[in-house]
Amino acid sequence: MKSTTMLQDNFIESTQIMNALNYLDEGKEEETRQFLMINLDAAILSINALAVRADEPTYETACNILAGIAKHRIDNPAKYSAYTYPIENQQSPDIRKEVARILHNWESCKKQK
Repeated sequence: MKSTTMLQDNFIESTQIMNALNYLDEGKEEETRQFLMINLDAAILSINALAVRADEPTYETACNILAGIAKHRIDNPAKYSAYTYPIENQQSPDIRKEVARILHNWESCKKQK
């Protein structure tokens, strides 16, 4: 989700954070992890789509963030090789494959075309 104002962005972010905290408060660690994963994967898809049009400093920041996420997932394969989303559907496996492909492409900070 994305909004048109900073205030609306904060509405969305506070709701997402509160959902994660509610899961943690209820002792639902796996649900929290899945919730965070779907949000992170959505951010990865967005950053990837927008970074190619960014100025050089912004592109470098995008690259550093995505390369860092890629490295973390490579370093922790048991946690990231097979994960699910809180809401699974037929497209979920394809989305996860696309996210993995994107992260693989960002392991190197060469400008994408």
